[in-house]
Amino acid sequence: MYLTLIKLRRLLARWPAEVWRCFCAPIFETGQMIGLAVAVLGTFIALTQTPLSGWASKLSEWVIPVQAFGYVLLAWGLISMIAAPFRVVASDKKRGHWQGHHYIYREPILVFSGRFEHKGGIIQTGVLDFSDAEPNSFVFCEITATPKIPGRVFVRLNGGKPSPHMEISIPQPRQLFLSSEPGSHVGFRLPSSKSATVYVRMLPETAPLVIRVYCVEFFVGKNETEIGKGPWVTAMVSLQKARSSGKLEAFIAEHEADPKGDADKLDALLKRPVQESGSEAQPASPRGASDD
Repeated sequence: MYLTLIKLRRLLARWPAEVWRCFCAPIFETGQMIGLAVAVLGTFIALTQTPLSGWASKLSEWVIPVQAFGYVLLAWGLISMIAAPFRVVASDKKRGHWQGHHYIYREPILVFSGRFEHKGGIIQTGVLDFSDAEPNSFVFCEITATPKIPGRVFVRLNGGKPSPHMEISIPQPRQLFLSSEPGSHVGFRLPSSKSATVYVRMLPETAPLVIRVYCVEFFVGKNETEIGKGPWVTAMVSLQKARSSGKLEAFIAEHEADPKGDADKLDALLKRPVQESGSEAQPASPRGASDD
């Protein structure tokens, strides 16, 4: 029942725009507009070459066509209103499909693209456009960067307008964080306004790059654990549960045996001693000590 109401709300929200689009399509078609312009211009030229006494007869010739045009507009408006719901449903099926409470896009929807440069460690922001997703839905996104610069750019997505208090920390071992590198999947809850923000932190001397965020699917309901069976979904949902229930230590102990990944390599790289010039130079840690 809940899902049916969601689908009905999506249909009603798009219905007026689809009625207008369907109604205007044949009227503002290029050939029709040229024909109308020719008819109006031809009538104007004929009137300028006709004495005032003959204007009444010329204008009377337009009465019946204008009345017929008005009747056709009314009939076409009614047809557009009836056809619009079917067009909305067909468009929705073309864009994606429902699988339970999940709406999965056939092709990821671009919700943000922007160019970022390093600005002295300042966290930069961008506004995401989730016009197609449902209010208060749980959206899953894929983040990409061009060019790919592993270990130097960190992104966080968050529902709501840009906040000056948002922080992005570099991933460290045993640290629970919601930031990620481009190339990963991120999920979060949209507010009722469907506004969301992307926060980007770039390490010093990082080349400019373009960040793109794609919406892959959204989930309607309150139980995010039903979203999917993928490992990234399971881990994120487990982390959210651990954070909300205050069982972070148990979550850390459970995942301590997980294979090391890029975050551990980055942490090892950042912890290497910096080599200084002169007799006080310190040797860098051997490469094997930081690699898996």
